[in-house]
Amino acid sequence: MRKSLHCSEIVPGCDFVARGINVNEVIIRAMRHAWTKHHLRELTPELLRRLLGAIRDDEVAVAEG
Repeated sequence: MRKSLHCSEIVPGCDFVARGINVNEVIIRAMRHAWTKHHLRELTPELLRRLLGAIRDDEVAVAEG
């Protein structure tokens, strides 16, 4: 099942959604977004925990299923 992460769960007000075929792909896409839009340069253990906690099954993929 595809996964997604809504950036607004980490950065309130941000409407970006990272989607991927697995958790690793979602983390990579979320970090690319964080580097370019939020000027974040480091994936700390705390941030990784928060990202992992925000990843869900992708509702769009389920609805289109």
